[in-house]
Amino acid sequence: MGKSPTIKNLSETDHEFTKFMEELGQNVRAAAETYMDEFQASIQKFYADAGGKYIQFAAKQHEDYQVETEFSLENIAAVIEKVGKEVFEDQPGYDEEKQKAMVALGEYSGMAVKLAVSFLTNALSALSWKESASYTHDIHHVAVGPGLTLHLMLVNREYEGRGPIKSKKVFQNFIIYGLNFSATKAAAEADVLFLQARLDTIADNTAACKTLQKLQLDIATSPELRKEALDGPLHLLISTYQGLINQLTAAQTEAYNEVQALMERQKAADKAAATPGMASLLGVDEPAPNAMLLSYLEEAL
Repeated sequence: MGKSPTIKNLSETDHEFTKFMEELGQNVRAAAETYMDEFQASIQKFYADAGGKYIQFAAKQHEDYQVETEFSLENIAAVIEKVGKEVFEDQPGYDEEKQKAMVALGEYSGMAVKLAVSFLTNALSALSWKESASYTHDIHHVAVGPGLTLHLMLVNREYEGRGPIKSKKVFQNFIIYGLNFSATKAAAEADVLFLQARLDTIADNTAACKTLQKLQLDIATSPELRKEALDGPLHLLISTYQGLINQLTAAQTEAYNEVQALMERQKAADKAAATPGMASLLGVDEPAPNAMLLSYLEEAL
């Protein structure tokens, strides 16, 4: 469970606030359960053209609670990074089928994690800062590698704080996600066009930053800002917004660089393959990123 510093401290020291947190947890889990059939149905529909066949690498959930003036995406990024490590590095419990698929996707592991972080932080940020007095939810199916998809449901609500933070907003996010692999989909995506599409998606994913920039500008130009101390709540919010913008931009840049590097390798390998005997002259000293995946697909399909 992720908690901003103030919420973490109050959860450990304030009995009434602890009860408040327990109530929030019960509420969001109940809300998520009402959306679960819709989420599962959307996943089955996603794989309908693949005969409903896929390998599930991970299926997890995460609760996140943050005070508006401390809102950060670091906890979320850390969760996804951890899942990536579990999927691609720590797999002693994998059966032979999962082992083979995981190894085949090894070249895409860094890209997959960075794309997942970039998308999730953007989606979570955009959802969290939408004012809502009841639970809202978003469902996404995000391509993070050839045939590799992050299935994501975000359940969100904004609350008024209790006790020492009763004048502040508390953002509650419940994240349910799975990471699945479809060999059928991979066969259609194991090329440079898939990588180019990922770059285009990253470049277009700017809505959350624009929302935060507008919120920041609205406060920066408000008369109330000039009336309060430098450590006042509006100044803290401006700082929070800037921190989020920086985190979102960094996640986007890291994802873009990961995909760009793979795409350049793939282009070089494709060019060398089209010109037999020219690999060394073209400076191609690494195998194509899709080489092991294509070999796996020949056996799997």
